Amino acid sequence: MNKIMEVNLYRHDPDTLAGTSKCGEKDWYFFTPRDRKYPNGDRPNRAAGDGYWKATGADKRIMWDGEVIGLRKALVYYTGKPPKGVKTNWIMHEFKVVSSTLPPRAPRTNKADMRVRTHTIR
Repeated sequence: MNKIMEVNLYRHDPDTLAGTSKCGEKDWYFFTPRDRKYPNGDRPNRAAGDGYWKATGADKRIMWDGEVIGLRKALVYYTGKPPKGVKTNWIMHEFKVVSSTLPPRAPRTNKADMRVRTHTIR
């Protein structure tokens, strides 16, 4: 049984998501598809529920056996609309696999075909 659920994080406020996780008391784990802000671009759409997730700081490299195998990005949830959103205490860590052994991506067929990412919400 998979304890990490697949949920579209960007349809919900973090308060709602905390109650849907199958594991964790302070940290919750989800897989989610990423949506694009623009159909032909790579910029993600991070609008969610009544607010948005804003990236903070630089991406952190995840190392294994001397190689970078992934990246971790920290995001903070703001209620409202940018640029006048109100910062909350919700933090999300987005994990991205980086590997030269992965096959190249197929051409985009729709706007929701960005790779699925793992997220931790606290």
